Amino acid sequence: MPASTLLPPAVDGARLYDQLRAASEGIKRFHALRAALGAGLFEHLERPAAAPALAAARGLDPVLTEALCALLGEMGLLRREAEGWRRTELAALYLDPRSSLFQGEVLRCMEEGFDLWRRLPELLRQGPVDMAREQVFKGNFIDALGREGLLREVHACAEAIAAAPGFDTARLALDLGGGHGLYAWALCERNPGLHAVVLDTPGTQPVFESFADEFGYQRMQFRPGNLFRDDWGRGYDLIFFSYNPGGKQRSILERIHQALAPGGLFVTKHAYYNAAEGSKSPLLDLEWLLTRFPGIDKQPNVYRFANEMPREEFLPFFLERYELLAHLDARQFASPDLGKFGDRLDSQIIIGRKR
Repeated sequence: MPASTLLPPAVDGARLYDQLRAASEGIKRFHALRAALGAGLFEHLERPAAAPALAAARGLDPVLTEALCALLGEMGLLRREAEGWRRTELAALYLDPRSSLFQGEVLRCMEEGFDLWRRLPELLRQGPVDMAREQVFKGNFIDALGREGLLREVHACAEAIAAAPGFDTARLALDLGGGHGLYAWALCERNPGLHAVVLDTPGTQPVFESFADEFGYQRMQFRPGNLFRDDWGRGYDLIFFSYNPGGKQRSILERIHQALAPGGLFVTKHAYYNAAEGSKSPLLDLEWLLTRFPGIDKQPNVYRFANEMPREEFLPFFLERYELLAHLDARQFASPDLGKFGDRLDSQIIIGRKR
Protein backbone atom coordinates (compact mmCIF):
# COMPACT_ATOMS: atom_id res chain seq x y z
CA MET A 1 0.00 0.00 0.00
CA PRO A 2 1.48 3.42 -0.93
CA ALA A 3 2.68 5.42 2.06
CA SER A 4 0.58 8.41 0.99
CA THR A 5 -2.61 6.55 2.01
CA LEU A 6 -1.51 6.79 5.66
CA LEU A 7 -1.53 10.59 5.65
CA PRO A 8 -4.50 12.40 7.25
CA PRO A 9 -7.42 12.82 4.82
CA ALA A 10 -7.46 16.08 2.90
CA VAL A 11 -11.15 16.54 3.77
CA ASP A 12 -12.64 15.76 7.19
CA GLY A 13 -15.17 12.95 6.87
CA ALA A 14 -17.16 13.94 9.97
CA ARG A 15 -19.94 15.58 7.92
CA LEU A 16 -20.43 12.37 5.93
CA TYR A 17 -20.46 10.29 9.10
CA ASP A 18 -22.96 12.64 10.74
CA GLN A 19 -25.36 11.90 7.89
CA LEU A 20 -24.65 8.17 7.97
CA ARG A 21 -25.24 8.07 11.72
CA ALA A 22 -28.54 9.97 11.40
CA ALA A 23 -29.65 7.56 8.65
CA SER A 24 -28.55 4.51 10.64
CA GLU A 25 -30.24 5.58 13.85
CA GLY A 26 -33.39 6.71 12.05
CA ILE A 27 -34.01 3.49 10.16
CA LYS A 28 -33.31 1.37 13.25
CA ARG A 29 -35.71 3.37 15.40
CA PHE A 30 -38.32 3.16 12.65
CA HIS A 31 -38.07 -0.63 12.50
CA ALA A 32 -38.16 -0.85 16.30
CA LEU A 33 -41.38 1.14 16.28
CA ARG A 34 -42.89 -0.99 13.51
CA ALA A 35 -41.96 -4.17 15.43
CA ALA A 36 -43.54 -2.83 18.62
CA LEU A 37 -46.74 -2.01 16.75
CA GLY A 38 -46.81 -5.42 15.13
CA ALA A 39 -46.32 -7.13 18.49
CA GLY A 40 -49.18 -5.18 20.06
CA LEU A 41 -46.98 -3.66 22.77
CA PHE A 42 -48.71 -0.30 23.03
CA GLU A 43 -52.23 -1.58 23.60
CA HIS A 44 -50.94 -4.26 26.02
CA LEU A 45 -48.97 -1.71 28.05
CA GLU A 46 -52.04 0.29 28.94
CA ARG A 47 -51.16 -1.20 32.35
CA PRO A 48 -47.54 -1.68 33.44
CA ALA A 49 -45.89 -5.05 32.85
CA ALA A 50 -42.38 -6.38 33.36
CA ALA A 51 -40.58 -7.49 30.23
CA PRO A 52 -40.75 -11.27 31.01
CA ALA A 53 -44.53 -11.08 31.57
CA LEU A 54 -44.97 -8.90 28.48
CA ALA A 55 -42.93 -11.32 26.40
CA ALA A 56 -44.92 -14.31 27.66
CA ALA A 57 -48.23 -12.58 26.95
CA ARG A 58 -47.26 -11.56 23.42
CA GLY A 59 -45.19 -14.63 22.46
CA LEU A 60 -41.87 -12.75 22.32
CA ASP A 61 -38.26 -13.35 23.29
CA PRO A 62 -37.85 -11.89 26.81
CA VAL A 63 -34.30 -10.60 26.36
CA LEU A 64 -35.08 -8.84 23.09
CA THR A 65 -38.33 -7.53 24.56
CA GLU A 66 -36.50 -5.86 27.46
CA ALA A 67 -34.01 -4.27 25.07
CA LEU A 68 -36.81 -3.05 22.78
CA CYS A 69 -38.69 -1.56 25.74
CA ALA A 70 -35.54 0.27 26.84
CA LEU A 71 -35.18 1.79 23.36
CA LEU A 72 -38.85 2.76 23.26
CA GLY A 73 -38.34 4.34 26.67
CA GLU A 74 -35.48 6.42 25.28
CA MET A 75 -37.80 7.46 22.44
CA GLY A 76 -40.41 8.74 24.91
CA LEU A 77 -42.97 6.05 24.08
CA LEU A 78 -42.66 3.91 27.23
CA ARG A 79 -41.72 4.72 30.80
CA ARG A 80 -40.38 2.41 33.48
CA GLU A 81 -42.51 2.09 36.62
CA ALA A 82 -42.15 -0.08 39.70
CA GLU A 83 -44.33 -2.79 38.16
CA GLY A 84 -42.55 -2.68 34.79
CA TRP A 85 -42.97 -0.82 31.48
CA ARG A 86 -45.99 1.34 30.69
CA ARG A 87 -46.86 3.38 27.60
CA THR A 88 -46.69 7.17 27.71
CA GLU A 89 -49.56 9.50 26.79
CA LEU A 90 -47.90 10.07 23.41
CA ALA A 91 -47.99 6.36 22.61
CA ALA A 92 -51.53 5.93 23.96
CA LEU A 93 -52.85 8.69 21.73
CA TYR A 94 -51.03 7.89 18.47
CA LEU A 95 -49.83 4.26 18.63
CA ASP A 96 -52.77 2.35 20.08
CA PRO A 97 -54.91 1.01 17.18
CA ARG A 98 -58.04 1.68 19.24
CA SER A 99 -57.35 5.44 19.23
CA SER A 100 -59.02 7.65 16.61
CA LEU A 101 -55.61 9.35 16.17
CA PHE A 102 -53.72 6.08 15.50
CA GLN A 103 -50.81 6.70 13.12
CA GLY A 104 -50.14 3.13 12.03
CA GLU A 105 -51.20 3.87 8.44
CA VAL A 106 -48.65 6.69 8.32
CA LEU A 107 -45.87 4.30 9.27
CA ARG A 108 -47.06 1.78 6.69
CA CYS A 109 -47.08 4.45 3.99
CA MET A 110 -43.57 5.54 5.00
CA GLU A 111 -42.36 1.94 4.77
CA GLU A 112 -43.80 1.60 1.27
CA GLY A 113 -41.98 4.83 0.39
CA PHE A 114 -38.74 3.28 1.67
CA ASP A 115 -39.35 0.30 -0.63
CA LEU A 116 -39.54 2.73 -3.54
CA TRP A 117 -36.26 4.36 -2.53
CA ARG A 118 -34.61 0.93 -2.35
CA ARG A 119 -35.35 0.67 -6.08
CA LEU A 120 -33.46 3.88 -6.85
CA PRO A 121 -30.47 2.09 -8.53
CA GLU A 122 -32.95 0.36 -10.86
CA LEU A 123 -35.00 3.52 -11.47
CA LEU A 124 -31.90 5.54 -12.34
CA ARG A 125 -31.54 3.27 -15.36
CA GLN A 126 -35.16 2.59 -16.36
CA GLY A 127 -36.87 5.81 -15.29
CA PRO A 128 -39.73 6.47 -12.85
CA VAL A 129 -42.32 3.95 -11.74
CA ASP A 130 -45.69 4.10 -13.51
CA MET A 131 -48.09 4.42 -10.58
CA ALA A 132 -51.14 3.27 -12.53
CA ARG A 133 -49.40 0.04 -13.52
CA GLU A 134 -47.59 -0.82 -10.28
CA GLN A 135 -49.84 0.83 -7.65
CA VAL A 136 -46.84 1.52 -5.44
CA PHE A 137 -48.77 2.84 -2.43
CA LYS A 138 -51.46 0.12 -2.56
CA GLY A 139 -54.29 2.51 -1.76
CA ASN A 140 -52.81 3.53 1.61
CA PHE A 141 -51.56 7.00 0.65
CA ILE A 142 -54.86 8.91 1.03
CA ASP A 143 -55.61 7.16 4.31
CA ALA A 144 -52.17 8.08 5.66
CA LEU A 145 -52.56 11.72 4.61
CA GLY A 146 -55.82 11.87 6.52
CA ARG A 147 -54.19 10.42 9.63
CA GLU A 148 -51.36 12.95 9.39
CA GLY A 149 -53.85 15.78 9.08
CA LEU A 150 -55.53 14.75 12.33
CA LEU A 151 -52.45 15.84 14.28
CA ARG A 152 -53.14 19.48 13.50
CA GLU A 153 -53.84 20.49 9.93
CA VAL A 154 -57.48 19.41 9.59
CA HIS A 155 -58.47 21.27 12.75
CA ALA A 156 -56.35 24.37 12.07
CA CYS A 157 -57.70 24.69 8.52
CA ALA A 158 -61.29 24.26 9.66
CA GLU A 159 -60.87 26.90 12.36
CA ALA A 160 -59.42 29.38 9.85
CA ILE A 161 -62.28 28.78 7.41
CA ALA A 162 -64.93 28.91 10.14
CA ALA A 163 -63.65 32.37 11.13
CA ALA A 164 -64.25 33.74 7.61
CA PRO A 165 -67.25 36.08 7.17
CA GLY A 166 -70.10 34.19 5.56
CA PHE A 167 -69.07 30.71 6.68
CA ASP A 168 -71.83 30.42 9.26
CA THR A 169 -74.51 30.99 6.58
CA ALA A 170 -72.99 28.58 4.02
CA ARG A 171 -75.27 25.67 3.19
CA LEU A 172 -73.51 23.72 0.42
CA ALA A 173 -69.78 22.99 0.17
CA LEU A 174 -67.67 21.20 -2.44
CA ASP A 175 -64.35 19.59 -1.49
CA LEU A 176 -62.50 19.04 -4.76
CA GLY A 177 -60.22 16.00 -4.57
CA GLY A 178 -61.20 15.63 -0.91
CA GLY A 179 -60.47 11.89 -0.64
CA HIS A 180 -60.85 10.89 3.00
CA GLY A 181 -63.38 13.67 3.63
CA LEU A 182 -61.92 14.86 6.94
CA TYR A 183 -61.71 18.52 5.92
CA ALA A 184 -65.31 18.57 4.77
CA TRP A 185 -66.42 16.83 7.96
CA ALA A 186 -64.50 19.30 10.14
CA LEU A 187 -66.36 22.12 8.36
CA CYS A 188 -69.74 20.39 8.76
CA GLU A 189 -69.07 19.99 12.48
CA ARG A 190 -68.48 23.73 12.77
CA ASN A 191 -71.60 24.64 10.78
CA PRO A 192 -74.66 22.50 11.60
CA GLY A 193 -76.48 23.79 8.52
CA LEU A 194 -73.73 22.84 6.07
CA HIS A 195 -73.93 19.94 3.61
CA ALA A 196 -70.82 18.84 1.73
CA VAL A 197 -69.99 17.03 -1.50
CA VAL A 198 -66.56 15.35 -1.71
CA LEU A 199 -65.53 14.81 -5.33
CA ASP A 200 -62.63 12.47 -6.02
CA THR A 201 -61.62 9.49 -8.14
CA PRO A 202 -63.63 6.27 -7.70
CA GLY A 203 -60.58 4.56 -6.19
CA THR A 204 -60.68 6.81 -3.13
CA GLN A 205 -64.30 6.03 -2.28
CA PRO A 206 -63.47 3.06 0.00
CA VAL A 207 -61.15 5.34 2.01
CA PHE A 208 -63.92 7.93 2.32
CA GLU A 209 -66.42 5.28 3.43
CA SER A 210 -63.98 3.91 6.01
CA PHE A 211 -63.49 7.36 7.53
CA ALA A 212 -67.23 8.00 7.33
CA ASP A 213 -67.91 4.85 9.38
CA GLU A 214 -65.20 5.72 11.90
CA PHE A 215 -66.09 9.39 12.43
CA GLY A 216 -69.82 9.24 11.79
CA TYR A 217 -70.01 11.62 8.84
CA GLN A 218 -73.38 13.35 8.45
CA ARG A 219 -74.72 15.67 5.75
CA MET A 220 -71.95 14.51 3.41
CA GLN A 221 -71.85 12.57 0.16
CA PHE A 222 -69.01 11.20 -1.95
CA ARG A 223 -69.24 11.85 -5.68
CA PRO A 224 -66.88 9.68 -7.77
CA GLY A 225 -65.50 11.47 -10.80
CA ASN A 226 -62.70 13.32 -12.53
CA LEU A 227 -62.44 16.97 -11.52
CA PHE A 228 -60.67 17.84 -14.79
CA ARG A 229 -63.46 16.48 -17.01
CA ASP A 230 -66.70 16.15 -15.06
CA ASP A 231 -69.37 18.74 -14.33
CA TRP A 232 -69.33 19.66 -10.63
CA GLY A 233 -72.63 21.53 -10.58
CA ARG A 234 -73.27 25.13 -9.53
CA GLY A 235 -74.42 27.21 -6.60
CA TYR A 236 -71.85 26.19 -3.97
CA ASP A 237 -71.47 28.49 -0.98
CA LEU A 238 -67.94 27.18 -0.31
CA ILE A 239 -65.35 25.35 -2.39
CA PHE A 240 -62.28 23.86 -0.74
CA PHE A 241 -59.34 22.88 -2.96
CA SER A 242 -56.28 21.35 -1.32
CA TYR A 243 -52.96 19.92 -2.57
CA ASN A 244 -54.12 19.03 -6.08
CA PRO A 245 -52.34 19.03 -9.47
CA GLY A 246 -54.94 21.50 -10.77
CA GLY A 247 -54.60 23.87 -7.85
CA LYS A 248 -52.76 26.55 -9.82
CA GLN A 249 -54.19 25.93 -13.29
CA ARG A 250 -56.13 28.85 -14.72
CA SER A 251 -58.79 26.65 -16.37
CA ILE A 252 -59.69 24.83 -13.13
CA LEU A 253 -59.71 28.06 -11.15
CA GLU A 254 -62.07 29.66 -13.66
CA ARG A 255 -64.44 26.71 -13.25
CA ILE A 256 -64.32 27.11 -9.47
CA HIS A 257 -65.33 30.75 -9.79
CA GLN A 258 -68.25 29.79 -12.03
CA ALA A 259 -69.38 27.01 -9.67
CA LEU A 260 -69.55 29.34 -6.66
CA ALA A 261 -72.76 31.12 -5.73
CA PRO A 262 -72.59 34.94 -5.54
CA GLY A 263 -70.56 35.86 -2.47
CA GLY A 264 -69.38 32.24 -2.08
CA LEU A 265 -66.12 31.37 -0.33
CA PHE A 266 -63.13 29.85 -2.11
CA VAL A 267 -60.41 28.24 0.01
CA THR A 268 -57.21 27.12 -1.71
CA LYS A 269 -54.37 25.33 0.07
CA HIS A 270 -51.27 24.68 -2.04
CA ALA A 271 -47.51 25.16 -2.30
CA TYR A 272 -46.62 28.01 -4.66
CA TYR A 273 -43.47 28.68 -6.67
CA ASN A 274 -42.23 31.99 -7.96
CA ALA A 275 -41.44 31.87 -11.68
CA ALA A 276 -37.68 31.96 -11.10
CA GLU A 277 -37.72 29.82 -7.95
CA GLY A 278 -35.71 26.62 -7.83
CA SER A 279 -35.86 23.68 -5.48
CA LYS A 280 -37.64 23.86 -2.15
CA SER A 281 -36.23 20.45 -1.11
CA PRO A 282 -33.75 18.37 -3.18
CA LEU A 283 -34.75 15.30 -1.16
CA LEU A 284 -38.45 15.66 -1.97
CA ASP A 285 -37.68 16.63 -5.57
CA LEU A 286 -35.98 13.29 -6.08
CA GLU A 287 -38.80 11.38 -4.39
CA TRP A 288 -41.31 13.34 -6.51
CA LEU A 289 -39.56 12.16 -9.68
CA LEU A 290 -39.46 8.47 -8.72
CA THR A 291 -43.04 8.04 -9.94
CA ARG A 292 -45.20 9.19 -12.81
CA PHE A 293 -48.98 9.42 -13.14
CA PRO A 294 -50.83 9.10 -16.46
CA GLY A 295 -52.10 12.46 -17.66
CA ILE A 296 -50.19 14.49 -15.05
CA ASP A 297 -47.20 16.44 -16.33
CA LYS A 298 -44.84 16.77 -13.38
CA GLN A 299 -42.09 19.36 -13.36
CA PRO A 300 -38.70 18.66 -11.71
CA ASN A 301 -39.62 20.26 -8.37
CA VAL A 302 -42.01 18.71 -5.85
CA TYR A 303 -45.66 19.85 -6.24
CA ARG A 304 -44.81 21.65 -9.48
CA PHE A 305 -46.80 20.90 -12.63
CA ALA A 306 -46.96 22.05 -16.24
CA ASN A 307 -49.43 24.77 -17.20
CA GLU A 308 -49.78 26.21 -13.71
CA MET A 309 -49.50 29.84 -12.69
CA PRO A 310 -46.47 30.96 -10.69
CA ARG A 311 -47.11 32.93 -7.51
CA GLU A 312 -46.67 36.26 -9.33
CA GLU A 313 -49.60 35.42 -11.61
CA PHE A 314 -51.76 33.50 -9.17
CA LEU A 315 -52.22 36.23 -6.56
CA PRO A 316 -53.36 38.98 -9.00
CA PHE A 317 -55.65 36.41 -10.68
CA PHE A 318 -57.15 35.56 -7.30
CA LEU A 319 -57.59 39.17 -6.18
CA GLU A 320 -59.37 40.13 -9.41
CA ARG A 321 -62.07 37.56 -8.65
CA TYR A 322 -62.21 37.44 -4.86
CA GLU A 323 -62.16 39.73 -1.89
CA LEU A 324 -59.24 38.50 0.22
CA LEU A 325 -60.43 37.35 3.65
CA ALA A 326 -57.41 35.45 5.01
CA HIS A 327 -53.91 34.42 3.97
CA LEU A 328 -52.05 31.93 6.18
CA ASP A 329 -48.64 30.34 5.81
CA ALA A 330 -47.75 26.76 6.74
CA ARG A 331 -46.51 27.68 10.20
CA GLN A 332 -50.08 28.63 11.12
CA PHE A 333 -51.79 25.39 10.09
CA ALA A 334 -49.55 22.57 8.85
CA SER A 335 -48.93 19.25 10.57
CA PRO A 336 -45.27 18.32 11.23
CA ASP A 337 -43.23 17.26 8.19
CA LEU A 338 -41.95 13.69 7.85
CA GLY A 339 -39.29 14.14 5.17
CA LYS A 340 -41.48 12.44 2.56
CA PHE A 341 -43.90 13.11 -0.28
CA GLY A 342 -46.97 14.61 1.36
CA ASP A 343 -45.03 17.18 3.39
CA ARG A 344 -46.48 20.69 3.30
CA LEU A 345 -43.26 22.68 2.73
CA ASP A 346 -44.20 26.40 2.51
CA SER A 347 -47.85 25.87 1.59
CA GLN A 348 -50.39 28.64 2.07
CA ILE A 349 -54.12 28.87 2.73
CA ILE A 350 -55.85 31.69 0.83
CA ILE A 351 -59.52 32.41 1.56
CA GLY A 352 -61.56 34.73 -0.63
CA ARG A 353 -65.17 35.79 -1.18
CA LYS A 354 -66.42 35.79 -4.75
CA ARG A 355 -66.79 39.28 -6.19
